[in-house]
Amino acid sequence: MRQPQSRCFGRHSLARLLAAVALALVAVPEGSAADPLGFYVGGAIGEARVEAGTSSFTIGASQSFRDFSQNHSAFKLITGIRPLPIVSVELSYLDFGHPTGYSLASPGFGTADVSMKGATATGLLFLPIPLVEAYAKAGLARMQGTVHATYCGIDNCAFGPPQTFGFSRTNTTYVAGVGAQFRAGSFGLRAEYERFNVAGGTPGLASIGATWTL
Repeated sequence: MRQPQSRCFGRHSLARLLAAVALALVAVPEGSAADPLGFYVGGAIGEARVEAGTSSFTIGASQSFRDFSQNHSAFKLITGIRPLPIVSVELSYLDFGHPTGYSLASPGFGTADVSMKGATATGLLFLPIPLVEAYAKAGLARMQGTVHATYCGIDNCAFGPPQTFGFSRTNTTYVAGVGAQFRAGSFGLRAEYERFNVAGGTPGLASIGATWTL
């Protein structure tokens, strides 16, 4: 049976993360925000929408997999430099975890497990507004997606072992996103959403994180 898929991942997850940032802002006195320039480090956790093009698999003349799509917890590590109040440049390492789920085949059924990880180099453009800085980001991502799929025909694997397939792709492609950040001295609290293009899909990451200016 195919597992139900959420169609509102990006919008709803990001809304929850932004709400969490808003609650955190309430606890910080007004006027404590600052914009220190220089190097910073940080990290973030969140939820990734992991997608992969398993439909590239074919079994015989009429059997093929559908694309894989699952939500999974994810994290990233951040280092960056902010030379100007409205601009910063970041390098990040991301890991979308290792989700497993149904990737239905026709006829028959299949399962797939996918892992995605990699690095990004992005530029951020800030729009300072009271208390919170909104920003857009864009750059390049070097992401590796590894897919393993298992197929059973209409006999439900009763008369033999399942067939297995797999591939690993490394893509250098674009990444784009939006976010909001609160600064209090050297401390930064942010929420953001990013979109990628890797392994035949367009995975996304909604995250909440913190940075510290050195």
